[in-house]
Amino acid sequence: MQQNLNLGYIPSATALSTYISVSNNSAVSTTLTLTAESSNYEIDSSDCANLAPGASCDALVTVSSSGARNLDTYINVTADDASITTTRTKVTAISINASNNIGTEFTANGDVAWFTGGDAIWSENPTDDGVRSGTIDNLQKSVLLAQVTGEGKFSFEWSVSSEENVDDPESPYDALYIYLNGELYDFISGEVDFTTVELELGEGINFIAWVYEKDPYTMEFEDTGYLKNVVFDATNVTNPTTPTGTGTTNKNARERSALGFGAFMLIMLPALVAIRRRKF
Repeated sequence: MQQNLNLGYIPSATALSTYISVSNNSAVSTTLTLTAESSNYEIDSSDCANLAPGASCDALVTVSSSGARNLDTYINVTADDASITTTRTKVTAISINASNNIGTEFTANGDVAWFTGGDAIWSENPTDDGVRSGTIDNLQKSVLLAQVTGEGKFSFEWSVSSEENVDDPESPYDALYIYLNGELYDFISGEVDFTTVELELGEGINFIAWVYEKDPYTMEFEDTGYLKNVVFDATNVTNPTTPTGTGTTNKNARERSALGFGAFMLIMLPALVAIRRRKF
């Protein structure tokens, strides 16, 4: 049985790490080894040696890329005991490049780095002194990513002009989504004027992603997401650490592919080997 682990969008030229926990659900002790099929990934599974029945171990997965690219791969779990059935999981991730023209109009007294990519980059929107998503076709995405270092309040105004699912607003057709540290936080769809959002960020590195995404069908209205008046008021700027993945999902959030390094749970092959994402 194959499961998926989605690491979402990551900044290019940056190495990011997360732990995954692997459980030995067999009846015998074994040494488990995790390997990736891509050179963009490094896995340290030394903690998984001589794993007793029912015990778990933590493997450190580090992903990096020198440029914008698809980073999909498979992680293979093997055991030194041939009687134990093991498996692999598909990992999806996309690295996006730094932006040279986004962020100068935003206010920050902390460390905020901007990245944009996907199928079309975000760009400046002179009419609102902000930025707007790129022009995309059906089943495409335009991604804007902020890497914020330090604890504090992060606020912004966002707006969208898109096709709306009026019959089921919680399952939008085209929409602007926001992800906080890998978890879907909210989305807006239809004709939505600028509204203010405030996020309380914890210490270390936080990732905030805005994704304008289209379904397979109709184009309506301006077909664009907008962002302006971004302000980061840092209360404690710290040295970069691995993101904690403790973003809160509000009532509008629905299960979708995660962005960044948020919480993730993955169970494969019950009664044999189990693997899951571990929070820091």
